Formats: sequence, structure tokens, C-alpha cells
Amino acid sequence: MDQVINFDKTFQIRLDEYEKVFFGGKRFPYAKLQGEWAFHLELTVEPNGWRAIWDIPRSQCEELKLPFPTIVLVYVIQVHHSDLSSLVRILAVQDENIDLPDKHIVPLIQLWVTKGQDESIALKLDSTANALDMLRFFYLNLVRPWDEDEDCADWKGEHLIARLKLFYDMRKGNIPKRAVEQIFTLINEAKALSCEKEHLVNLCASLCLDYEDNVEHENVQRLIAVTVRLAQNQHELTLLENETFRSVMLKSGEYGNFPPMIEGKPLVWLVTEASTARNHIKLFESIKEQYQNEQIAFAPSFTEKLLSANSGDTILLSPHQHKFNHKRYLLENLTIKGIGTAQVVCVPLLANTTSFDFHGKKSVIENITIDCRKGNCAVLIRTGHVSLKNCKIIGKNSSAKTQGIVVLNGAKLSLIACDLSAFSTGIVGNSGSELEITDSLISKCQSGIKAFEECQINIQNTIIKDCEEFGIIIQTDEDFGFDQNSEHSFEKLNAIPEITAKLVSGSNNRSGDLSVKPFNSKAIEDLFENPDLDPTIMEDADES
Repeated sequence: MDQVINFDKTFQIRLDEYEKVFFGGKRFPYAKLQGEWAFHLELTVEPNGWRAIWDIPRSQCEELKLPFPTIVLVYVIQVHHSDLSSLVRILAVQDENIDLPDKHIVPLIQLWVTKGQDESIALKLDSTANALDMLRFFYLNLVRPWDEDEDCADWKGEHLIARLKLFYDMRKGNIPKRAVEQIFTLINEAKALSCEKEHLVNLCASLCLDYEDNVEHENVQRLIAVTVRLAQNQHELTLLENETFRSVMLKSGEYGNFPPMIEGKPLVWLVTEASTARNHIKLFESIKEQYQNEQIAFAPSFTEKLLSANSGDTILLSPHQHKFNHKRYLLENLTIKGIGTAQVVCVPLLANTTSFDFHGKKSVIENITIDCRKGNCAVLIRTGHVSLKNCKIIGKNSSAKTQGIVVLNGAKLSLIACDLSAFSTGIVGNSGSELEITDSLISKCQSGIKAFEECQINIQNTIIKDCEEFGIIIQTDEDFGFDQNSEHSFEKLNAIPEITAKLVSGSNNRSGDLSVKPFNSKAIEDLFENPDLDPTIMEDADES
């Protein structure tokens, strides 16, 4: 968000700041940390009268039935130091179709101080913004879900430096990129599991379920499974936070290393289930023309193959349903092709996950149905060029959180002859990304396509219909002569320099086919803006 006050701090600066908050060498258990923050905020944060961007978290968007993300400009009426929150009044909403109550209690870590303020009032904006930055970074990156229950008399001495060091080692590239991804997964999973555990404990209590007497009940079984996994997660992260143990684990190859390619060459893998000889012969008959000179290896499951896939591999999926547990796979330069009626179903370990997460130069998904009704985002393209051909991509349009395809700055999507439906936003194109959409259908989304300025779009022979809001939303601060209060047809897309459109049609888009709207703070639509560090993945368990 380029119109809010941001900070880029070194390890030493952050360490010095937190030493001042927690009074140098004084010992504090976790239970007393919030009180120390309250005292610090009283001295550094303006009590009222300033404007901020409220970045509404996923969970609250779901509760309020809002598209995610929703960015709101607010006026702070009163800061509640004791519980690290504030009372705010809404000034402007990113989308004028969103109807929210006038006032809200908002955690301070969800507020970003804007650069533009009322100059007639003397405000300590830099001090306020810096204090919120310190608070946000602390609770999102340095606190773990088990800290509250841990019997530790000196939280700062035990954890502050170790967790700061881990964060900055990942940021500086001192830890291999794939290992960083695995560590992010552990941190994010811990937060999500903790939220689920709290929900299950309350649910079991309300149903009067004693754990020992009702061990066969599905809620009790899930609670036990979540508790066990959270304990494993805690143990693994505790080892990784210790610099000496982390070094040994990285050298041993446990993190960041995957099996090497056989003979250094990419392979063709066939993922199929056990079947009769006749069915296997029929399957090979269907692929022999295209791969008659290739060596084909067998893979027992799609999940296992994604974990061990090497750059350049081709994965063929037999005409069955292939389920996989999302574990934040780094997909680099892969081709994934379905045979016949191949279907991929994301069965996420967490509520907030991405089905396919692409890096690398070029990848292809072809002839597959991707069922993401239990996931959070069907396809995330961080870098490189990803082509989807003849695919059907299904979301859950009852959720405000699901995104179909998210394309980050510098990445490119080619969508060819695809059917994409039932997402909060079908396709998100960030500034600096490129979208090529041809011969496709986008339907039954809240918004079909949302793109930010400097997103290059070439869309041809495509239908966008039955959207709850607009077919296409272009979010830009540029003035292209569009009346914000009027509906526009797809024909006007060509008035925007970055867009080429031909034979784009649609029907029954309730708010209109096209909306071109500015907003006084440019949103980071997908919250995956930094593909190298990706700190928002760590924040993604509903804390921000």
C-alpha cells in the first residue's frame, strides 16, 4: 500500500526497539507483555484524530460477507491502549457496493497510518505509525500460539533474539528458499491449528463432550488430531528457532532439499491408481503417440509427486479423482496434464491454503478439473509464465475468501479455453502482471476479473457472466474519462492503454459489466506481494 507510512528496519533496529519496550534486561513472562505494550503505546500513539487504512482480515471478511480483501479508510476516534485496539469510524470503502456499520472496534495491528492527514491538526504521525509497525511485526512474526500456555518466566530472554534472527536469516537469503517455504508453512499452520483448536474446545464444551468418554465423536477426534499436530509443530519450530540446531538441520538436508532428477533429465510421471491390466493398457494407448520415445515412471499419488517433482518434469494424471493435501509446494517449470476426465481436488490441511503455487520460468496445466471448494486460492503465480489450457476451475461462491487465480507483479497467466466459476474474485492481476485470456468462460463469481493499474491484459473471445458484482473491475488512480457512477460495457476496455479486448461479452452481471474506479490507497489485492520473503503468509491465519 503505497499511500501509508511504511518502514524497512534492520535486525538491530528492531531488537533495540523491543529492548526499550521491555525495559532492557528486565524479565517478563508472556502474560505481562501486553501490559508493557499498552504502556508504550500510551507514550507513542496519538489517542485520536488520525486516519488509517483498515486491512480487514480474512476471517472478518467471511463474517461480514465481504469480498477478500476489503480495504477501508477509517478515522480513529479513540485508542484503547489496554487491549491494543481502537474505535474507528469508516470514511471510505474500496468498493461503493459494500455496506458496513459506521463504527468498529479494530485491533491496532490491522491499522496502517496514511500519509495524507488533516494538516490543521498537530499529529505525531511518524511516532504513531512506527509504534503500530513495531506492534504489528511483534505479534505477527515473533509470537507463537503456544506462548500463552508456556511456563516461561523470561519470554524475551528465551525467544526474542532467536525468533528475530530466524526471521532475518530467511529475509536475507541465509536459509535456502525451499527451506524458507517450509518454515513459513509451519508458522502459518501453527496459527491456523491454534484457531481451530480454540473453536473445537468451545464446541465440545457447548455440547458437553468429555474427551475421555466421547473419544469416538468426530469433534473430539478432530480436537485430538489438531492438538497432536500442534505439539509436533511446536517441537519442530522450537528446534528451528535455535540457530545451532537450525544449522545442523539445514546441513542434514531435512529442509530445502528434494530428490535429484534421475540422470539429470526431466521425467514424465504417470500418476494412476491400482487397476486391471486392461485398464492400464488402455491408459497407455491414450498417451503412446505423444510420449512414444519418452521414459515414463510411475508415481503412487499426486501429493507425493508434487513433493518430489523436479524442474522440467511432466506429470500425467489418469482419468480419476486425485486428492492432495496442500503443503505449499513450490512448483517450478512443471507440466501437469490430465488424461480424459482427470480431476484434482484440494483437501487442505488448513482453511487458508493455495492449491497450486507456481515459481519458475514456465509451467503448464492442461485438461484438468481443479476443485478448490475447500481451499482458499486455486492458482497463485508468483514468477514466470503459467498456462492453463482446457481446464475447469471450481470454487465456492458462498465464501468471501476464495480467489481463483492470483498473478503477482512480473508474472504472466495464459488462460486458454478454460471455465472458471464460483470464486470471490475469478482472476486477480496485480500491478506489473500480465493476463492473456482467450476462448474462456468466467461465471458465478462476485467479481470476474480484478486488475490494478499497469496490469497488461489481452482478452479475446471470452464470456464473463452471472457475477454478483461487476464482470471486470479495473482499480486505478489514473483518469481515463470514466464516470465512476455509471455502468460501462466491455467495449470500453480498449480505452485503457494497458488493455486489448476483442469479442468480450457477458450477461447478468448485477452491478454492470465494467467498473473503472480509483481509490485513495492502492490495495495489495492478493496479500502475496513479496514472493521472496512472503511475510503475509506468516500473517495469514486471520491475524491480518
